[in-house]
Amino acid sequence: MGYTTSRRMYQLSTPLGEDALLIQEFEGVEGVSRPFEFRLDVLSERDDIDPAELIGKRVTLRIETDEDSRHWTGIVSAFVRMGQIDDPATDGNLLTCYRCTIVPWLWPLTLNEDSRIFQQTSIPDIVEAMLGEYNLRDYELELRGAYPQLDYCTQYRESDFNFISRLLERAGIHYYVKYGPQAETLVFTDNNDSHPRLERDLIRYAEARAAEEEDTVTALVHRSQLRSGRMVMRDYNFEKPTDTLEASVDSLVSLGDNQNYERFLYPGDYGQRDEGEQAARVRMEAEEAEHEILDGASDVRTLTPGYCFELDGHPQKSINREYMVLSVTHRGNSNVGRESAASSYSNTFSMIPRKVAYRDPRATPKATIHGPQTAVVTGPSGEEIYTDKYGRIKVQFHWDRRGEYNDKSSRWVRVVHGHAGSRWGMFMLPRIGEEVLVAFEHGDPDRPLVVGSLYNANNMPPYDLPGEATKSTLKSNSSKGGDGFNELRFEDKAGSEEVFLHAQKDLQTQVLNNSTASVGANQQLTVGANQLIHVGKERHLVVGEREFVKVEKDVFTEIGGSTSFQAGQDLHLSVGMDTAIDAGMDIHLKAGVNIVLDAGVQISLKAGGSSITIGPAGVTLDGALVRVNCGGSPLSAKKGNKPDKAKLADAAIKGVAGKVSNPGQQAQAQALRKAAAQAQPFCAECEAARAALRALA
Repeated sequence: MGYTTSRRMYQLSTPLGEDALLIQEFEGVEGVSRPFEFRLDVLSERDDIDPAELIGKRVTLRIETDEDSRHWTGIVSAFVRMGQIDDPATDGNLLTCYRCTIVPWLWPLTLNEDSRIFQQTSIPDIVEAMLGEYNLRDYELELRGAYPQLDYCTQYRESDFNFISRLLERAGIHYYVKYGPQAETLVFTDNNDSHPRLERDLIRYAEARAAEEEDTVTALVHRSQLRSGRMVMRDYNFEKPTDTLEASVDSLVSLGDNQNYERFLYPGDYGQRDEGEQAARVRMEAEEAEHEILDGASDVRTLTPGYCFELDGHPQKSINREYMVLSVTHRGNSNVGRESAASSYSNTFSMIPRKVAYRDPRATPKATIHGPQTAVVTGPSGEEIYTDKYGRIKVQFHWDRRGEYNDKSSRWVRVVHGHAGSRWGMFMLPRIGEEVLVAFEHGDPDRPLVVGSLYNANNMPPYDLPGEATKSTLKSNSSKGGDGFNELRFEDKAGSEEVFLHAQKDLQTQVLNNSTASVGANQQLTVGANQLIHVGKERHLVVGEREFVKVEKDVFTEIGGSTSFQAGQDLHLSVGMDTAIDAGMDIHLKAGVNIVLDAGVQISLKAGGSSITIGPAGVTLDGALVRVNCGGSPLSAKKGNKPDKAKLADAAIKGVAGKVSNPGQQAQAQALRKAAAQAQPFCAECEAARAALRALA
C-alpha cells in the first residue's frame, strides 16, 4: 500500500491490519456518564471490505500528543461504503471512502431492551449484576455514600443502558473512563475527589499562539444560569399514613435571588424520611452543578471528561482556577495525500469548577406503564392463600421471564377494596392462581396495585354463561382442598327471583336491636340435629289457621309462672298411656254442661281419709261419716284465665325495584319511534321532504 499510518497524528488499529484504513477526518464526542462515539471518514486501497469484517470487532483509535498518545478502544457499530475518489498521490488510482463509527464496550447495552424485577438489591449491586451479564469486568466502584437495598426495582421496556443510567442518576452516581497505558477502566463515583488530574494539569489560555507553542485553550465562554434555590420532595408510605415524608434542601449557591424559587417533586420515590433527605440533596446538587458552566475551544488533545486541570493565563483572574472536564468534542483531519499539509486537530469542551459537587442531571426518563395489566397471584408451593398483615399479595406479571411463580415473584402488592376503614370495610383476598388486574400508582412500574380480578379459561365463572346470566353471586371456596364453599347468590330471572345463602359449616347471625322478616307465602325450616331458642322476654306466635306439631319422642315444658290455654271450640287430648297432673294446691274443672269421666276399669275419688270407688263390682263409699242429702256446701270451680292476645309481627321494609338501563342510542331510537307513532313531527327538514314527495305523487 502506498500509504502508512506510521508517523501520523491519527491511527486506527483494526482486524484488517495497521495500514488497511487511513483516517481522513473524524469527529468524536465523549462525556461524563456518556459513552464516546467517534465517526471516522477513512480511506482504503481496498474497495471490497465486507462490513462483517469490522462490525462488532475491537478497534483502537489513537491520537498522538506531545507527551504520549490518547487512545480509545471500542467496537465498530456501523461501517458504510461512501464511494471512491482519485488518489492524490498517484496517477489514475482510486481510493475507496468508508465511514466508520466506533463506540465503547458499554454501548451494546443500548441494544438490549428488557423487562424484569430486582428485589432487595442496592443500585450499585444492580449495576454490577447487569455488567456481569455482559462479562464486563473493567470497572471500579469508588463510592462513599451509603446505598440501601431497594425493596423493589423494575426495568420495564427499557434498554439495559437506559435502566442503568436512570438508576445512577437517581442515586447521584456518575461515571467516567480512566485511561491507563494498556487498559481503559470505567469508574463509578459519587464524589469529586476520585477524579484524577490530567498528566499535564496546568493548561494555559491563549487566544492565538505560534505553531511551536504547547497546546492551549483558545476560547472560553463563562455561563452563569439562574437555577432553583430550594428542593422540596414528598412521598407517601401507607405504613406511616399520617407522615407526609417531606424533605427539603436549600442550595449552597446564592445567585440572582434563587432562594425565591423552589422545585416541588411528588412522588419523591422513597419510603423513609432519611431517604428523602438524601434524594433531595442529590437533586439539589444536580441543580447546582448547572449554575456555572464554561464552554471552550482548544487544541489540547489530552482533554478528557472526568479529569481535572488548572487553567492559567486568562485575563479575567477569577477564571484561573481548577476545573473538571464534562464533555469534549474532538475534530481532526489527516490531509491524506497532501504531503505539505500537516494534520489538524481542534476540540470544543465544557467544564465546571472542581469545587462544585457534580451530579448528573435527571436526563433518563423512568418508564411509565399506561393503563392496567393483568397478572397471576402467586405464593409458596403448597399454599392456596398467601398474604401479610395488610392483606397484600404477590403476583407474577406476564412479561416477567425470570419469575418462578412463587413467593418471590413480586413485592407485596396492596389490594383495592370497596371500603377500607379502621377494622371495618370490605375485604376479599385474591388467592393463588387467580388472574388479577393491576394498575400502577402514577404509572410507576415500582408501585403496582391490584384493582380487580378476572376470569379466564382456567378459572371460569361460577355458573354457565350465557345461560345463567341472570345469576349474581358471592361464592368462596373452602381452603385447603376446595371441597366446600360459602355463597350468597341472587337469581334475577323474572318470575324465578331468588336469594340463596349457603354456609359450608356454621352460620352465625348477630342483631343488636331488631330483626324483622316477612315471608309472603311459605317458610320451611329443617334442622338436622338440635335447635335451641332463647327469648329474653316475650315470645308471640300467631297462626292464621292451623298449627301442627309432631314430636317423635318426648316433650319437656317448664313454665316459671302461669299457663293460660284457650281453645275457641274443642280441646282434645289423647295420651297413649298415663296422664298425671300434679297441682300444689287446687285443681278446678268447670264445664258449661257436662263433665264426663269414663274409665274402662275404675274411677277413684279420694279426699283426706274418705274415698269413692266406682268399678265393675259397684260403687263403694268409704269415710268416717257418709252423709246423703244433708245440705253440705260444695266448692265452686274457677273459670280458667284467658290468655293475653299474641301480637302480630311487623312487616319487613319493602324495597323499590330499579329500572333496566338502556344505552343512549337506544333511548334516542325509542323517542323517535314514539314520536312517529304519535304522528308528531321530529325533524322539520324530513317532514318538508316528505310533504314534497306526497305533492309529486
